[in-house]
Amino acid sequence: MNQDYFAWQVRQIKSGGWAVVIRKVRKISRLPFYIIAVPLVLVVRIIRTFLVIRFGPIRNDVIGHFAFDTEYYLTERDIDKTNTLDLFYFSCFESPNVQWELMVKRSFRTHVLFKYCDQINRLIPGWEPHFARLQDTGSRDTRNIFIKTPCHISFTNEEIEDGQKYLRQVGVQPNQNFVCMIARDAVYKEKFLNWRNRDWSYHSYRNSDISNYIKAAELLARQDYFVFRIGKGVKGHIKANNNSIVDYSNSEHRSDFLDIYLSTHCKFFINGESGLKSVPEAFRVPIVFVN
Repeated sequence: MNQDYFAWQVRQIKSGGWAVVIRKVRKISRLPFYIIAVPLVLVVRIIRTFLVIRFGPIRNDVIGHFAFDTEYYLTERDIDKTNTLDLFYFSCFESPNVQWELMVKRSFRTHVLFKYCDQINRLIPGWEPHFARLQDTGSRDTRNIFIKTPCHISFTNEEIEDGQKYLRQVGVQPNQNFVCMIARDAVYKEKFLNWRNRDWSYHSYRNSDISNYIKAAELLARQDYFVFRIGKGVKGHIKANNNSIVDYSNSEHRSDFLDIYLSTHCKFFINGESGLKSVPEAFRVPIVFVN
């Protein structure tokens, strides 16, 4: 039996090459986590009378769900006075925005071990009370609770100073309002979410052209607003004869940090069907929906 098993493993490696080897090594590397997770889950079940501990994933494959779901969970927990001990893990190895991930880690208990605890927990009947779900509303504030509390995810003082330093650097005057605008196009998903050459064309109905936003940007600039074109991976450039309109997305300053800082500190956010709108939404920034 053992000889047949090992012979089967060898045949798989011969036919699949290094990709199969890497996959099998990854499976073996997970074994210690499962060994630790089993007794932890059993302890969690035993102490349930005194303390309810739950495990759950944070969806971090796209910024829309990542930003909205985390803040909505914290808001619901605040409103409902939930007292469970919730332990989370990220659903994907790489997040779409490292700054948001950093801020989430400051507000959540996260560790890769909790993924294996969740898997073991759901193998045992009666797992439901020990499963933590961020939200089940399709990333929408169906309870209208965002207006009842301030944002729970926050910047450090040092991060705020870095953001203000950039604003001064590009010419935003003290107490001057600025606006962020984004035109959703295909570049981001094709460049950063190219999972196994996945076809994202079914999202194409959401796309728009940044050039259609120029007149609005120029009007805002004449009213003493600074305007930032924002987005990570964008199509086209802004062609505007006004220093108060900044094509930040195509500049050397674009970063995951500034994407979040600008989106959450603007006077309002002009959103053209982009998931990034969940970031200002989480910070209770007014949003103008277009397209």
